[in-house]
Amino acid sequence: MHPKSTTRHFAGTLRGAPGVQSAPPPLATPHRRPLKVADPLADELRDAVLFLRGKGRPELTQNQLLDEIIGDGLARIREKDNGGNLFPVHSKRTAAQK
Repeated sequence: MHPKSTTRHFAGTLRGAPGVQSAPPPLATPHRRPLKVADPLADELRDAVLFLRGKGRPELTQNQLLDEIIGDGLARIREKDNGGNLFPVHSKRTAAQK
């Protein structure tokens, strides 16, 4: 396939050909803020990503895994300490959204 071609071959079919359904458009990349993570945790995160890439998640990135880990941890804290409710919004975030 030519490097600039937008048509991809999948299992003997042409993507975009009549009768072949295209994949949904990719989700927009979320805005990211730099967070500081202790070196040992950053090293373990990198190791976990490389391990999981070999276990069926070949395109996993550190940002994706970090989002999963933080999301799971926040959900656990919400359940345990806040009755499953969302946390109150901090006043600086509220002001920034206006």
